[in-house]
Amino acid sequence: MDFSTLLTRLDFVVYGENRWRLQARAGIHGNPEITYDTHGQTVLEARRTIRNIVNISRIPIDLYVIHGFNHGTAIKDMLAMEDFSGRIEMRYCPQNNPGETILSIAA
Repeated sequence: MDFSTLLTRLDFVVYGENRWRLQARAGIHGNPEITYDTHGQTVLEARRTIRNIVNISRIPIDLYVIHGFNHGTAIKDMLAMEDFSGRIEMRYCPQNNPGETILSIAA
């Protein structure tokens, strides 16, 4: 799978009025970087979409999940605990931005 195929598949996961939540770009280390903004979503909505993003990607990706921090940490806590099909190589929440979690996902 190449980057353009990944973009086509992502259009099936995040579409319509929620398309603004998703941004994809070629990463500096070779892996595509996908940013997904969960503001205004429930934990169940965020989990379903993130799980779908992980499942459709067949190449290594870095998934940046923007979840916020000031109005609760439910999505951040879910990201820390969820397995997402065992393909997560690394989870990282930068200290300078506690409202974001970075997931490195294996192929």
